[in-house]
This record gives sequence, C-alpha cells and structure tokens, in this order.
Amino acid sequence: VVGSLRRQLVFQYLIEMVLIISLALVFGLGVSMIIVPEFAAMWADVGFGMADLSAMNTFIMLMMVVFASALLAGSYPALYNSKFNPATLLKGSVKLKGTNPLTQSLLVLQFALSVVVLVAGTLFTQNSQYQKTVDFGYDLSKILTVRVADSIQYQRLEAVLRNNPKIESISVTDHHIGYGGYNNPININGGEEVGTIVYEVGEEYFDVMGFEIVEGRNFIQDNVSDKISACIIDEQFIEAHEINEALGTTIRHQGVNYEVIGVIGNHVDNLFYSPGVEIGHFYRVAKPIQYHNLIANVPSGPTKEVFDAVEKEWKKLFPETPFQGRSQEDIVLGESTNVSRNLTNIFFFLTILGLLLSASGVY
Repeated sequence: VVGSLRRQLVFQYLIEMVLIISLALVFGLGVSMIIVPEFAAMWADVGFGMADLSAMNTFIMLMMVVFASALLAGSYPALYNSKFNPATLLKGSVKLKGTNPLTQSLLVLQFALSVVVLVAGTLFTQNSQYQKTVDFGYDLSKILTVRVADSIQYQRLEAVLRNNPKIESISVTDHHIGYGGYNNPININGGEEVGTIVYEVGEEYFDVMGFEIVEGRNFIQDNVSDKISACIIDEQFIEAHEINEALGTTIRHQGVNYEVIGVIGNHVDNLFYSPGVEIGHFYRVAKPIQYHNLIANVPSGPTKEVFDAVEKEWKKLFPETPFQGRSQEDIVLGESTNVSRNLTNIFFFLTILGLLLSASGVY
C-alpha cells in the first residue's frame, strides 16, 4: 500500500470487493442447487427449477449483479480509506471511526426482523397443531371419497365395495363437503331473494358422513316426495336467515319449492374458505346424473390397506380410467396443513439466515 497512488488503492479495493462477491456468488449458487428444488417441491403449482434458467442470460445477470454490488458496496470504503496517508496511519496519530449510527440502526433492524420472522414461524407451527383440533361437525378420520364419472360407475363400484368388511356404509353426492357446494339464490317463504350454499347429496349422505339430525328427519331412501320437493338445512342457515320455525319452511330454489324436513348440526366446509358459516347450507337429493363422488365410511379409517383394496377393485372395473380416491382429512386439511408446514420451514430458514447476518455484523 505504501507508495501506491490513490487511484491504485481505489482500484485495489474494488477488485477485492469483486473477488469477495464472486466467492459469495459461487457459494450462493451451490446453496441454491439444494434449496431451490426443495422450495419448488413445497408447492405443487410451482413448476420451475434451476434447470429452467437460460445459461447465457443467467451468466450475464450474475455478472451484472457482481459488478453492480462491488460498485455499490466498495465505492465508499475505497474512496474513504484511500485518502489516508499510510505513514500517518502507521504512527497511530489518526483514529479511524468505528460503526456509525446508520450501521448500528440497520443491524438492530436486521435482528428485529429476524425475531419477527421467528415469531411468525412459531405461530404457523401452532396453527398447524390447532387445525387438528378444529370441530368440523363430523369425524374426518373415517371418510373416504372416490370420484366417479356417472351413476353407472357409482353403482358398479358401490356393489363391489359393499362386500368390503372394513367399509360400514356408502353413499353418493355431487357437491361434497371439503370440495364445496355452490352459492345460489333462494326465496324463503316467498320473501326476498337471498344466497345460500347448495349441495346435492344422496339420501344416506348424512348417515355416512356422521352428521346429527338435530330436528326433523333425514331423507328416506327411494322416497319420491323427498327426491323432488324435500330439503334439509343446517343450524347456520336458520341463524343466518332468522327462521323461527324451520320444519315446514318453504324454500324456492331454481323454480322449485322445497319443504324443510330436517335440520343438521353446523359444520365447516374448508379451513381456507367456508362461506356457509355466514349464509348456511341447503341440501336436496341428487339426481342420478349428478352422481360424481362415492362416499364411504370406514370406522378404522381409510388406511393404506383400505385405499389399496378400493383401488384394486377400481382397476378391475375401470382399467382405462385413473383412480381418484382421497381421505376426507386430505380434502379438508391437506392444503392448509401443507401451506402452514411450508411457511413454517421458510420462516425458520429466514430466521437462521437473519441471525447469522446479524451476528456477522456484530462481530
């Protein structure tokens, strides 16, 4: 350094900064090879990876990052440090400044953000545990769902599964809890038009799902009157639309008058989106053309053994059609549990990264 011109010192500082940033870049790329595939695997809709990057475009971008970072990070130290006389520095007559208030403030902010992210990660972990204790109004752990194309597929599969000793009961539905119903306008006792969540279900749907009939009765199998003019509502429906006497209430839906014959207890559609909590649920009997989901109650739970047995029968009956079977827990909790777990992992990773950067700034 002694004897060098100032411009040479500035150039030296900038070259050193380029080398440091380049080493950091190489290390970062190595870490990315591990982290990016893991991150992409967290989200089913994320279809990218390191292999999707254009080699030339990536190289040009990284070179621009290196030189821009070196210029921004190295300019001030290079210009500031190069102004000192080496002989004066060696005599110790010049005191160099330590960290300034801005640096200290940024360090405190960085550490504070690390703590915030840590708290967020902890909250998401607790949220995952809370989701397992939510009362959905029925026992999710016993329900198995298989998608069917029409009534013919349903009837053939149902006839076979009735012989499975692990399956207690079977029904059918069009719109299934967890997948959701549809918001449609109705009129109650000739009043103004209001909205509700509509489900078309089989006569035994509530028994299979394990819903409690708190008032009135359930649909009766093969009852013609129930099929064309009866409906069931839930307690949320009564509360949302301020109905005093539920049984016998006339509800007009899509030009047809339905009489309320029963009331079931409240339930949650989905953790992410459950509009029925605000406007209630309306159930009517599904027509054969609307048979799209076979619902089975498995007292011991839809274990892998049960899934394999159902899939085996499906492939015998419909070898050309993919099997689409899911447990109710997967339908209702699968997405939310996956998101909470992924966000927890991301937050904890950011916490560790932030703490390491904060520690490097302190020492």
